[in-house]
Amino acid sequence: MAKTTAEKIAEAKSQITKSAKDESTTRAQEVDKAMGNGTNGSAPAVIHTRAKHIQGAPALFGRKNIAELMGVGDFSDRGSDLPGVFKSINFGDKKSFRHVDEEVKAMLFDLKCKLHNARIMQQIQARKTQMPVSILETLYFKTEVEPLLKAFDLSGFSTWVPTLNTSFYFTEYEIEPMLEKFFEEVTMMSKTENVPGAVNRLKAHLESDSATFTAQSNTQANYTWTAQDCVTHTDITEDLMQDMIPQAGAFDRLRKEVLLGVQRSKEDAILNGDDSTTTVQGDNHMDSDIAGFAATNFNKAFKGLRKLAIAAGHTVSGSGASIGKTVMSDALAYLGKFANKKDDLLLILGPSHDNRIVTGGVPELLQLYSVGESRA
Repeated sequence: MAKTTAEKIAEAKSQITKSAKDESTTRAQEVDKAMGNGTNGSAPAVIHTRAKHIQGAPALFGRKNIAELMGVGDFSDRGSDLPGVFKSINFGDKKSFRHVDEEVKAMLFDLKCKLHNARIMQQIQARKTQMPVSILETLYFKTEVEPLLKAFDLSGFSTWVPTLNTSFYFTEYEIEPMLEKFFEEVTMMSKTENVPGAVNRLKAHLESDSATFTAQSNTQANYTWTAQDCVTHTDITEDLMQDMIPQAGAFDRLRKEVLLGVQRSKEDAILNGDDSTTTVQGDNHMDSDIAGFAATNFNKAFKGLRKLAIAAGHTVSGSGASIGKTVMSDALAYLGKFANKKDDLLLILGPSHDNRIVTGGVPELLQLYSVGESRA
């Protein structure tokens, strides 16, 4: 029986509807599969893409695998040939590893944070129960770290994670130093080092082409560098284990506060340090209140700028007056030729003097480049 035109149109509409449903179902299945909602439980497609980046990351850093990348902590003084011992990788370093994509470094940094959180969790549980606890058995590792490792398709993580050194490399937070940045940073290979040096400065002479060369030389000298350990200790409250899942945000804040504690101590020592000793280190500190503190106070680690200036007699006194044009004029006059290049000068002010200048309390000093481009 021949189909009428109306029947043909209805059949065509039905086929179009079925085709659209089939396409919609196929797309839904693809989304479910990509998001891990299918029967195979696969990870999201975006994770698969990131997994490829993560798996190729070790070669970018000159390491063999993720385990070597995550082997944080600086063991350079013990030798890098020891099994499982690797020098730290600072994923937050803007100067090194510029060829590595920022997203890759961010993912590795996040993984390191989570491993460190799991280590903290392990230590809290072990101390609380007085029993050995594996990182792999902590609820934080199972709920936060393990899924991420699986998503990145990192095989064998159950082997290397328990022996992982997860001491966190705090420099990755890249908190901007203040006074510290104006000093040259030198990597030391041991606690104490003797280094060659020289005093006096060279200056060129006027000579003709036929002149006999007269050697110039500095006075040679040797210096001893001694590294000082600036350490912050902190308690970790058991409240972070509420519901058995530590709050990652709380750990991040704690890590930053530990770093800031180190920074505050170093900044204070650069200005006010004094290791003058009568009986124990620093007990003859120039500031009487600091002198009475324990020898572990970092202001007793070395002589700071104030102490060095006072000991050498290089001071200009304002006789207790507020900072002003006269004091700064006297200071520049005292510096003489050393104040010739203003960009080489650093004006270090306390908050009250700094606020007085920037609010116009000393109009002559409002434009600080007249006494030095940089200030802290």
